[in-house]
Amino acid sequence: MRGLEGRVAAHLFLGVLTAALTGCGGEPAKLEVPKRTATPIDAATVATITGEVSLKGTPPSPKKMKMSGSECTAHHKEPPMDESVIVKDGKLQNVFVHVKSGLEKHVFAVPETPKVIDQKGCIFAPHVIGVQVHQPLELRNSDSTLHNFHSLPRNSTGWNIGFPMSGVKELRSVEKAEVMIEFKCDIHGWMKGFIGAVDHPFFAVTGPDGKYELKGLPPGDYEVEAWHETFGTSSQKVKLAAKQTHQLPFVFDSGK
Repeated sequence: MRGLEGRVAAHLFLGVLTAALTGCGGEPAKLEVPKRTATPIDAATVATITGEVSLKGTPPSPKKMKMSGSECTAHHKEPPMDESVIVKDGKLQNVFVHVKSGLEKHVFAVPETPKVIDQKGCIFAPHVIGVQVHQPLELRNSDSTLHNFHSLPRNSTGWNIGFPMSGVKELRSVEKAEVMIEFKCDIHGWMKGFIGAVDHPFFAVTGPDGKYELKGLPPGDYEVEAWHETFGTSSQKVKLAAKQTHQLPFVFDSGK
């Protein structure tokens, strides 16, 4: 227990320090977004890849999060469901789909509009998110309890940021492409999620219907990859003609 208490105390100190540096919940300072001259793409020729991600076989039985502590359980009438496998009518949610190769000769402008990850009801929302490298990522705490955001990248610098109170916000960005980056709250062990960071805007995360769409691609040869935290990765190659809409379904196997 001393080890746990020591870690919690360290996070408390880190959270208080963070609050002091950010003005106890004001708007975070803006990040400098690299200015890049984008490779011209003829809008009259762009193509689209679209599809659904399905799960073959019997999905794992739904599990409830092992949530504890009144400061967290009070947000929910029933324990929330674990988000590692969400299947509805055979369609798989929280799959990160992206162009893995074929865009190496292109340069893309970095969006200045932040993507958002919130800590709400002692759950990270969303569970899976995609960003471009160097795009601002706004980390929020909507809870009145202490959280921390601890990212675990392999290719770039990680973050371990305390969020001691509701309203605290921090801006960060991923330095190098990586699929995927796990993040977690060390204080509440059930809280985790994943970031997919790529060098281009052609990515999507499937919702409850399992659908995705990658719009505005220049004609060419591509490899498209689908990633899921439980079922791994699946990739397919596709050749896109000008103005084409190509259907590219993915099927993962539950093994049951």
